[in-house]
Amino acid sequence: MAKPATGMKTYMDGILYRASKQAVQAFSNVICMEILPHRIHVGQIPPSFPDTEFSVVRYKGYEEKAKQVYKWFKVLKVEDIARAALFILESPSHICINDLEITPTAQTNA
Repeated sequence: MAKPATGMKTYMDGILYRASKQAVQAFSNVICMEILPHRIHVGQIPPSFPDTEFSVVRYKGYEEKAKQVYKWFKVLKVEDIARAALFILESPSHICINDLEITPTAQTNA
């Protein structure tokens, strides 16, 4: 089995997860076009390996198996994503950060 990938990369057995990420990306892109005259910024932050219950759900409640996914590196914390969101919010009004993919430093790709 392939290791889970970043929020925007594909990987084996990840069809529904990746399809949902693609849908959010398409939704964000269309909304951005539709509200452009109102100068409202739209962006997304697809984090990779955030500290959530994702692996527990993926492995159907097997917490020990889920923990094995994260044992090799430090996962992203809520505070990491919040800092990124704050950076986007505090950017000057003439800048729109459309996508800000965040990964742990130990991860490069699938």
